[in-house]
Amino acid sequence: MRKIIFCSSLLFAFITGCGGYGGSILPNDRTSYNEAIQKSNMEEMLLNLVRMRYDDPPLFVKVSSLTSSLSRSINMSVFSNFSTYLSKPWTLFEFEPSTSFSETPVISYAPLQGMEFINRMMSKVTLDKIFLMIESGWDFEMVSRVCFAKIGKVENALNASGPSPTHIPEYEEFIDLSRLIRLLQLKNAVEFSFDKTNLIMDIDLKKSDGFEQELNTVLGTPTLNSRFYLSTSVPSNLREGVLNIKIRSILGILYYLSLSVRVPPEDITMGFVNKIRDEEGTIFDFLKINSDILKIYSEKDKPSVVAVQTSLKGHNWYLDAADVQSKKTFSFLLQLFALQAAKVKNLAPAITIPIGRN
Repeated sequence: MRKIIFCSSLLFAFITGCGGYGGSILPNDRTSYNEAIQKSNMEEMLLNLVRMRYDDPPLFVKVSSLTSSLSRSINMSVFSNFSTYLSKPWTLFEFEPSTSFSETPVISYAPLQGMEFINRMMSKVTLDKIFLMIESGWDFEMVSRVCFAKIGKVENALNASGPSPTHIPEYEEFIDLSRLIRLLQLKNAVEFSFDKTNLIMDIDLKKSDGFEQELNTVLGTPTLNSRFYLSTSVPSNLREGVLNIKIRSILGILYYLSLSVRVPPEDITMGFVNKIRDEEGTIFDFLKINSDILKIYSEKDKPSVVAVQTSLKGHNWYLDAADVQSKKTFSFLLQLFALQAAKVKNLAPAITIPIGRN
């Protein structure tokens, strides 16, 4: 009887001692899911950039929900042992407790299409979001190089917001302009604000060291201005210092950044990507446009150390883990993509996949 009471007490302690299982497993599981979703998002973005460089259509599949159920089973087995009962009566019954745990995550996927695709991918990034990215710490060179197709008369590969350009884009003067404004930022000589219509750029003439004159020259303004209104709708002749700008959509940004994909020479030779030639007949190198902010490499064999990697068309595509600038641009793109997410009722079919894990 004492043996039975003792084992019953042991079983009770065993059961109650496992009561904190859910709380202890949550931090580890949450981290693993977080890392898995982040890795999947990065790989999907890289995959679509490569697709678009080859003028293949992009496809985004969002994780619409992720749920996980935890279960445990506790058992107690009782064995009778009559062979030793006479010599050791306390061994008549033997108890063997056991427990098992299982987790069943359920992931729901939904393709980005319909109105949600239009709102998120084809609608242009708005000026309030541009201002938000600048205020959150992203420098003007990064924001303008990625998001702007034109400031005033200065073009940033204006024809690169769609499938492969058919003529050589103009972009060099825009790079100089964005770097000049970035230089003013580093001198704390420029301040950005937003008035619900315009992105306003104020130059502090006491700190600009004369760079405001160079800025006005590049922009082609008739008079020396220290305040500029970057607007998508106000006519340039309405007031002094107004600069009409063209902002890309997320889809346009992806096409623009896809030009940083380093296409293998054999694929270029085979005509898998578009080729354009200059007046001398030389094939134009699209990498000149933005390879200083993003480099996407390819190899036949899987690289050893990468920031993100995916496979397509017989090649492994990746960002170098040591290329800090490319990782910054890629991070900016992912943040902008998330920021552009619209609150649209999901009408797309969801694919729910239960994944058993014991």
